Amino acid sequence: ARSLNGVIRELGRKSIALVTDMNQPLGYAVGNSLEVLECLKILKGEECVPDLTEICLELGARMLVLGEKAPQASQARKILEDRLASGKALKKFEEMLIAQGGNPRVIDDESIMDVSPLSREITASSDGFLSRFDTREIGNACMILGAGRATYDASIDVGVGLILHKKIGDKVQKNEPLFTVYYRSEEPLAQAMKRLEQSCAISPSFVSAPQLIREEIQ
Repeated sequence: ARSLNGVIRELGRKSIALVTDMNQPLGYAVGNSLEVLECLKILKGEECVPDLTEICLELGARMLVLGEKAPQASQARKILEDRLASGKALKKFEEMLIAQGGNPRVIDDESIMDVSPLSREITASSDGFLSRFDTREIGNACMILGAGRATYDASIDVGVGLILHKKIGDKVQKNEPLFTVYYRSEEPLAQAMKRLEQSCAISPSFVSAPQLIREEIQ
C-alpha cells in the first residue's frame, strides 16, 4: 500500500489506503447472489452487518475527502450515515442498477437472485470460542461449489455459496451452526464441506475479535 501510494503521488494524484484485517470474510455471506442480497439488506436497514458496514463507511468517507466533498473523514462519514439511514443510498443503488441494464425488481424480490434451494449446515464440534478462519480454504470451497472460476473459461453459478453464522471471537456451543452451505449437487458439496470443516478452529478459552482497520496510509 505504501509503495502504491508513492507511485500515485508521483503521478500527481492524492490517495488514501486502509490496511484492513483479512483473516475472515467481510460480512456473513460468501457467493455472488448471497453477497448482493446481504448488501441490499444493509441498504434497506433490514440487517446489521457490523464489519461490512464499517469498512464501507470508512472507505466511502475517504473517497468523499479525496473528492473534496468533505474536509475530514468524520464529517464525510456522517454524510454517508445520513444517506444510508434516509434511504438515499438505496435509491442511488437502484439508479445505478437501471443505468447498467439490471433489474430493479431485485430490491423487493429476492427470488430473482436464484439462490439455490439446496442447503446443508456445518456445526461446531465443541463448545468454546471461534479462534481462526482459513480464508483461502473458504474461497476454495466456494469455487468448488461453483461460485468462482478454477479456470478462466469456467462458468459461475451465482446462486451457490455460504452464510457464516459466527465470527472470530464469538462464543459457540457444540452442534451450533457455523456455516450454511448453498449447493446444486452432492459431489462438489462433499469436497466443499470437507474444506470448510477444516477452515475454522474453536478454542476453549476466550478469543478477542480482530481489529478491522489496522492502519491508514496517506
